[in-house]
Amino acid sequence: ERLKRPAEQTDPDMYLRVVEKKSDGIVVRGCKLHISEASIADEIMVVPTRILGPDEQQYAVAFAVPADYDGVKQVVHIHKIRKRTHYKTGNPDIGYTDSYVIFDDVFIPWERVFLCGEYMHGGALAMLFALFHRHSYSGCKPAIGDMLLGLASLAARHNGISKAPHVREILSKIIMVTELGYAAGFTASAKSKPEIYVPGIGQMPYGPGSYIPHSIYANVGRCLSGEAVFNEQEMLCNIAGGLPSTFPYEADLANPELKPLLEKYLKRNPKIPIAAEFNGLVDHNFTGGFPAGQRVPERYRMKKQSMVTTQCLPYFFGQAFCRKRFLDEIYTLVQHVLMCDNIGCVSGHEKVLDA
Repeated sequence: ERLKRPAEQTDPDMYLRVVEKKSDGIVVRGCKLHISEASIADEIMVVPTRILGPDEQQYAVAFAVPADYDGVKQVVHIHKIRKRTHYKTGNPDIGYTDSYVIFDDVFIPWERVFLCGEYMHGGALAMLFALFHRHSYSGCKPAIGDMLLGLASLAARHNGISKAPHVREILSKIIMVTELGYAAGFTASAKSKPEIYVPGIGQMPYGPGSYIPHSIYANVGRCLSGEAVFNEQEMLCNIAGGLPSTFPYEADLANPELKPLLEKYLKRNPKIPIAAEFNGLVDHNFTGGFPAGQRVPERYRMKKQSMVTTQCLPYFFGQAFCRKRFLDEIYTLVQHVLMCDNIGCVSGHEKVLDA
């Protein structure tokens, strides 16, 4: 019931809450929805999601437990591409997940509880979570923009329209928005302080000294990147045309009777082998969802480390494109990714970066 506060819900469990306090801990009940990669996390950290009032102390709770903790149930939604038989692609065995994380009267020992009843901190924790999440957009979504840029360039070459003025304009728009979003996130990091922004008051010291992204730039980056990713996908569709959405199934492409006919009528550019078109258009990244990437600054990537944010995934497609900004280089990289079996691990990233 979105228009009602936690204490006004018909079912009080619609916001996760404390149902019992004991001498050695608390018992909690509730559910956290669509939590990315919770099924492979080591720890799950729970925080309030909104400002709370004095009558909502039972909802002012924060704690951390292992993902497989007793009483924690996860309903996992798996996003995974179908395996190929005839036309191999990279990433055949990876995907991504999100979970409904259900706490069914779960006991939490006091040493794992960070907040219990201190309702005045609920809003600050909710804002901090939102701020770090929005900050991560400026790493995640520009990486997806790089991916879409390479795919759009690939589609334009397949269709023989890469020199068309409107196509070049579309590609330049993707570059512009991608770099602006990344710049906002980078600036939010550079201007970070151990402070939070309180509306009507301004910046205030908060926490034990951990640096917090600059609120304005983190939100600007999220706005730019979060909205742009949909426009970028529309741009890709405009360049690709209807072919990817109605592309034949792999079994049809391998059928001895149909294969020569399909190769004849699917061909768009006589200078590009039909096998290359198959590898591009059948690939799941062209027509389906793909896992969030993450641009990682040079100093982190060279150390083979990943920047920790609320959205980090075990594979970072975006890293492969950080150093390759020109269209020809990105086009080459995308072709390599489509054929690379090791992308998603460090050796795979090095393969792509060395291409």
